[in-house]
Amino acid sequence: MNNTIRSLRTCFFVVLMIHCLLFGPFFEVLGAQGEAFQFFEEEAQVITASRRLEPPEEAPSNITIITEQQIRDSGARTLSELLSALPGIQITTHRKGGEKIWIRGVTAVYNDKTILLIDGFPFKELIYGQHPIDEQLPLTNVKRIEIIKGPASVLYGANALGGVINLITKEPDDQPNAAVTAGLGSWNTQRYSVSMARQADWGGAVFSGTFYDSRGAHHDKDEDGNSTTRRDPNALKHMHLRLFSHSFSLGAYHGSFQTDEPGEPDTQTRTFTNNTSFLNLQWKHPLSEWLSLTARSYYNLFDWGNARRKFKSDGVTLKAVESTTEKTRMIGAGFLAELTRFKDHVVTAGFDFENEKGMEIRRTKIDTTAANPKETLIRFSTPPKPDRNNYGIFLDDHWKIHPFLLLAAGIRQDEHDQYGGQTSPRASLMLTPSQQWSAKLLYGNAFRAPTFRELYITETPKEDDGDPNLKPERIETVELDLQYSPISSLRTNLALYHNTIVDFVAPNSATLQYANMGNRCIYGLEPELRYQWGKRSYAFFNYTLLRARDANGNDMPDVAPEMFNLGLNAAVARYVNIFTILQHVGRRNRASNYQADVVAALQKDLLGAYDRVNLVLSTRDLPVDIAAGIYNVFDVQSFNPNYARGAYDMEHPGRSLMFEMRYAF
Repeated sequence: MNNTIRSLRTCFFVVLMIHCLLFGPFFEVLGAQGEAFQFFEEEAQVITASRRLEPPEEAPSNITIITEQQIRDSGARTLSELLSALPGIQITTHRKGGEKIWIRGVTAVYNDKTILLIDGFPFKELIYGQHPIDEQLPLTNVKRIEIIKGPASVLYGANALGGVINLITKEPDDQPNAAVTAGLGSWNTQRYSVSMARQADWGGAVFSGTFYDSRGAHHDKDEDGNSTTRRDPNALKHMHLRLFSHSFSLGAYHGSFQTDEPGEPDTQTRTFTNNTSFLNLQWKHPLSEWLSLTARSYYNLFDWGNARRKFKSDGVTLKAVESTTEKTRMIGAGFLAELTRFKDHVVTAGFDFENEKGMEIRRTKIDTTAANPKETLIRFSTPPKPDRNNYGIFLDDHWKIHPFLLLAAGIRQDEHDQYGGQTSPRASLMLTPSQQWSAKLLYGNAFRAPTFRELYITETPKEDDGDPNLKPERIETVELDLQYSPISSLRTNLALYHNTIVDFVAPNSATLQYANMGNRCIYGLEPELRYQWGKRSYAFFNYTLLRARDANGNDMPDVAPEMFNLGLNAAVARYVNIFTILQHVGRRNRASNYQADVVAALQKDLLGAYDRVNLVLSTRDLPVDIAAGIYNVFDVQSFNPNYARGAYDMEHPGRSLMFEMRYAF
């Protein structure tokens, strides 16, 4: 019965898509007569693949661009919602309520196997080596997003194992003088943002601020499988300022985010307060016609472990209190030189330095029922304040052998206090014989540095302790990307890849300690199709097929072997836009030790396939723009696996609504 209902929903959505494809161009013509047509005109240049501007077809990587207009049209509330519409990307949830990104089967408990950049600067805390992709990271001031799928250590060093996400924020000439947005939605959600820009003779400035508060979706079960009344509340205050003056740019950011862990039983509460601040400075100047130099530095401060957990014996009487403090900071500096003196060559060379320090790492517990309650240390780091340095030097060369043949090769050497030297090469051969089709053959090698959690932290009672002798994870990838456009309005892509991960890091259930757990083999394909009519309307389809296996040849748990996205963005008349997407995630396999870890009474096999539909109606180019979105239109119940051993799966939110108004002046 459930399969029949799901099939009917899918058929309804496909019929709606066909209808819009047939009649959409007619409405586009009515509303936009006289507009010049240019296919994907906003995808002219990318910067993330080589740390310099270049056309996407010459970028030596699999790179995807999401423009500001696409962000607004999609009605995406978080970065994770945008990323989930791309092939090869699976978004899942951990028990603390945060969302995780897995690119091409490269799994992780936290977001520590991809790098998140803001304007090219790294953004991560150091205990878990992770970065947010959910409500902690507002999209208010984002101009474009560039996503690399695949290894990128040759330019970005450690942690660029699975890919890179670069949020490029707005500059003074990218937006009106000011814009104000107000939004209300399900679960008592409120979101308000303001952005301001100014240009002057001395340069310019851009400021954005966001306030977000939501009671969060209700969870029917806690991590033990018992009925619960818990919700997933989130609250954010965020400010971002960028100053520009001739060759200099200065960025300052501060965010304060608070959330509760939704998987806790009703007799427990755990509240997290995460404070993040960063400051970055960049100087970019052409020294001659053929040489330009970029110098940069940054300081990031993460106070992400201000957690307080309360235990109640009967739901009322306080039994114990835990307090966690995890404070880290990161300092970095480097330079980049771009040399174009040699004919048909562009050479990029650079040096990076990074210092990571744990300023405070501890968890204490007080038993309030004891006659003389006192604080007990139950989590600590050895050394108490880990401090480590990394030095990296890299060289990258793009050689245009022929007008339609480009060879790119690069190499990087990192030297680290903890694990010594790591070498990361890459090579690419790019063929563009005509405007209709192109091909890229890519090879890359990257590594991930073990985190403070994996190396140094000890738990009492014992729970996945660190191992200071861990080796970095490494990945080797071979990929073939093909692009073909039979007509100007239709583009097709096909990516085929093979990943080999060596010294995969994970908790060892036998020793309760992080360990290098052998190799992983992942291979897959990602066909894409996109059809565009007019300047604003397009339909797209992408499909993911992958196989991820461990050292014993068993399928890796929780990885979806099949996914697809079917979407439509239709400009109806001049001012109205409709965006809708159908997302399918295939059935995921359980871990081989699932039956042993979970007692029979709590065994739940909820990881079946599911389909979800979002629908967003919006206006644009009006004095006040309006957007109304329905997310999970058919209120489908679905689950993500909980990474904690023996824990109940995390339920996806049900149907929700969001209404926003934006006034720009």
